[in-house]
Amino acid sequence: MPSRVTWRGNEVFKVYQSKAARNVRAASIYLMNRIRADLSRAPGPPGAGPGEVPHWRTRQLLSSITHEVVGTRGRVGPDHTNEYGVYQELGTSRLAPRPFLRPGLARNRARLLKMMSKQ
Repeated sequence: MPSRVTWRGNEVFKVYQSKAARNVRAASIYLMNRIRADLSRAPGPPGAGPGEVPHWRTRQLLSSITHEVVGTRGRVGPDHTNEYGVYQELGTSRLAPRPFLRPGLARNRARLLKMMSKQ
């Protein structure tokens, strides 16, 4: 007598996709908060030197750091309307880079991977 098998792959996929999206959202919020906390609170002037974490002087950089999650993809960084954070991170022809995003990601990588792999 043949056995009957019921395929529930789509239901299982939706459950895991929902969990993955929740984990990515939590990791994105965590990273955004860590990067904000890592900004130098040194009084200025003078500003941060080349290669140093930017100083938190005007709150422009601090307030521009946001997160967004679409499905299972997350993004943390300056919002799309504020170029100041990009200039600080990558530098310009007249300003040496003062990275804060990439070092923040590197410092928190293990924790983020653990958060995203949580079941």
